[in-house]
Amino acid sequence: MVFGLPGVQEFEASTGLRFDLQSYEGCYVHARWNETKLTVVNDLFALCSMAHTAGSGFAAISDSVFTLTRVREAFGAGNKLNASSAIARTWGNAMGGQLLSDSTVFDAVNYSSVGSKVVIEAGSDASLHVVRLPCDNVFPPLEGDYSESLRRAAINFSATLRAAASTGEYALRLALSGGLDSRVCLAAVLLDQQTRKNTVLNCTNTNPSHRRDYEVVSALATHFDFQLGMPDGAPRPAPVKRFNETLGLWYLSNAGIYDFLVLPGYESSGAGTFTVGGHGAELHKGNFGWRPVQRIIQNIGEPNVAAAVGQEVETALAAYGVDPYSDIGSEWHYLYYRNALHSGRFSVTSMTGLRPFMSRELVRLSRSERAPYSKPTKADLSVINEMLLLLSPDAAAFEFDDRAKNMDHDFVRTRVRELGGPIGLGEIPEYRTYGDPASVNSGFAQPLARLVSDVGLWHRATREQLTEACRDGFDGITVPEIREAYEPVLREAEAKLGDEGLSFMQMRGSVGKLLTLGLANS
Repeated sequence: MVFGLPGVQEFEASTGLRFDLQSYEGCYVHARWNETKLTVVNDLFALCSMAHTAGSGFAAISDSVFTLTRVREAFGAGNKLNASSAIARTWGNAMGGQLLSDSTVFDAVNYSSVGSKVVIEAGSDASLHVVRLPCDNVFPPLEGDYSESLRRAAINFSATLRAAASTGEYALRLALSGGLDSRVCLAAVLLDQQTRKNTVLNCTNTNPSHRRDYEVVSALATHFDFQLGMPDGAPRPAPVKRFNETLGLWYLSNAGIYDFLVLPGYESSGAGTFTVGGHGAELHKGNFGWRPVQRIIQNIGEPNVAAAVGQEVETALAAYGVDPYSDIGSEWHYLYYRNALHSGRFSVTSMTGLRPFMSRELVRLSRSERAPYSKPTKADLSVINEMLLLLSPDAAAFEFDDRAKNMDHDFVRTRVRELGGPIGLGEIPEYRTYGDPASVNSGFAQPLARLVSDVGLWHRATREQLTEACRDGFDGITVPEIREAYEPVLREAEAKLGDEGLSFMQMRGSVGKLLTLGLANS
């Protein structure tokens, strides 16, 4: 496990190996100069977003579409709207709440998803090109025995948490619910006494509507004898840096790629604690129903929007070597876009969010015909259940928040035996760590915040300002077919902002879609 540039340098010095420009599980961007060539890659599941643009005399790569639009303005290149992408993004479904393809709503600003490299060649005129690995190269079909592959994935899952926990006292933070995903994380933590000691377990679902979550977690704590919350006398967690300019950070980090109004008001201090999250489990359980994308698109009521969405989605799948008419094309699209952008929003404020379900091996298992529970429906068992069975049969047989999730004791015993027996601590390797998580930089760069401030957008979000910005974004649309498509988006945005009972987080993506269009006019 490698932390930051010092970790890369330590790894290379210790092993004699070069940290190559490949995509690995984690959360990072890796850039390397080679004479006149710059190559940039990001992590395997693209949790750190990577967008790019180029024009006469310039090329640029950034995690911020906003920044790239400012670069283009500085070079006099402008930000013309991409009609197909802009119309497709009027779709109000969660699938349309972020990019549907590598095209943003701006013609010359594009995104790079899973398995990409962006290369800039310097010379008399900078040039930029993208290398996309085909899906089968990134996630090759499963070969060999299913049970062995599952065991290997579960061992790696547990070893990852063990390595992170080894970096310091109370290094892991794990929020528990009554559901499956956090139960798997808990089982991995409880396997090793030192990992258990260095993990703070809690349940934040104390709201009456989540009463069942709290009841199940409390029962788990009693059964497995662990404490909820920070132990008495434990050192206080490192402070976070708080700020009020929440809308400014949204523009800097989300505009153009993620429409929902996630408005964080803090950034991590980088002081070496890992927040463990269950994001990524939907990759293996399914989020869009394991069906062709066309079956989703056929439900879009507006023909022009349906046609644009179809064009964007099918082009996106083909670009990464996925058959646009694949029987499970919707889940591949989820992996390349919704999962990357929705699950990766934590990287805006912290680079030490740990997402152990985002595993190459688990992707291969969940899509393999060799797997007994591949491509599951919502009510089916999945490879996530199978991992829990191996990591802790006791935790697997314990009650969940919903009876439909419970696994019968006889089934648990039989299935664990079929899978080769539970995983023991002796099977969990001790991964070596390189570098110090405290050295990892989190948050945003101040010079980029000044770019937002220079156009008057670095401020706190208010309903009045958002309503005005939405109207400005709409008023700036000069192409009739795009303007017509955004009329219902504006109506919805104004209605949402006018409803004082809705928080920004509860609004759909209509507001963010219009804010992004305003960047063409800034």
